[in-house]
Amino acid sequence: MSFIHDTLVVFRREMRLSLRNPAWVVIVLVQPVLYLVLFGPLLTKLPAGTLAGSVSPSAPAGAAAAYRFFVPGLLIQLGLFGSMFVGFAIISDWRGGVIERFRVTPVSRLAVMSGRVLRDTLVLVVQAVILVLVGIGFGLRAPVTAVLISLGFIVLVAVGLASVSYATALTVKSEDAFAPMLNSVIVPLVLLSGILLPMTLAPGWLQGVARVSPFRYIIDAMRVAFDDLGVDQPPGLALRCVNRIPHGRGLGSSAAAIVAARGEPGRSRRGKPRSVWELLPQVEPALAEWAAFFAAGAAKRAAAEAGLPRAASPQEADDLLRDAETFLSLAETALGVEVQSPLPLRPAG
Repeated sequence: MSFIHDTLVVFRREMRLSLRNPAWVVIVLVQPVLYLVLFGPLLTKLPAGTLAGSVSPSAPAGAAAAYRFFVPGLLIQLGLFGSMFVGFAIISDWRGGVIERFRVTPVSRLAVMSGRVLRDTLVLVVQAVILVLVGIGFGLRAPVTAVLISLGFIVLVAVGLASVSYATALTVKSEDAFAPMLNSVIVPLVLLSGILLPMTLAPGWLQGVARVSPFRYIIDAMRVAFDDLGVDQPPGLALRCVNRIPHGRGLGSSAAAIVAARGEPGRSRRGKPRSVWELLPQVEPALAEWAAFFAAGAAKRAAAEAGLPRAASPQEADDLLRDAETFLSLAETALGVEVQSPLPLRPAG
């Protein structure tokens, strides 16, 4: 109980010091909103196929899909910056003798750190709630469960990174050394985690490098949770819509026919076989956007063909069928064959 009491004492002290600074209060409230207002609208103009959970490659993403993609990444970005930079404050306290004064008091030394970490976590949770509320005003739609899961991730990130930041700051004891150290870690994490832009826009080698970032998997999980708006659908309906996706199996065959007709490009240096979606943009640049879209959705189509009932929502199944028909028509045109009307689907049931 003494540790908890000491932690709360340090927490109250840190909160009072922060709240007495009006600039700090304004920055805490405005910072997440600025990111959302100034950068979020740019994503609404991206092709929807480049964003997680979007299933139409040519149309603009729209506000709902754009903010379902952007808000989870922005939440983790707030956690990264908000928790990693707290070490500067403890360097100032160490130089001013505050840490030494705490050490001669009966307060637990661990509580000196845990109280600060508790303050930092509360601040980040408040920022996250403000960000989600403002996002709703911009068109964000997400299940309440997804928001709660995201707040849980924010707490974990804040506790872990704030502790590392304090420990590192007390080790180097210099802002001049601490600042470049942080930048050399945070900037690559932000860029490789797909926080601001979808990693589907990156070349293959960069996507491979991005897999080393642990925050990429956290962000992907949060985006899946934000986008999973069809959780409560009847199992029969979900299964029927998934069973309709294999009608797009001719996609790969059509792409392969174009590659064969145009002549396969030179093999890679190591002679490894490449996906038809990698070859298609080289022989038919007009279909490059479609190739990137279908390459990004390969895992979802494979899951659907495997019979997984939660592989796609009814809306995704409808959009994928429509996109597949459009692509097949474009492929027939590129090959110079007569365009045939698609066969009607057999009614489910």
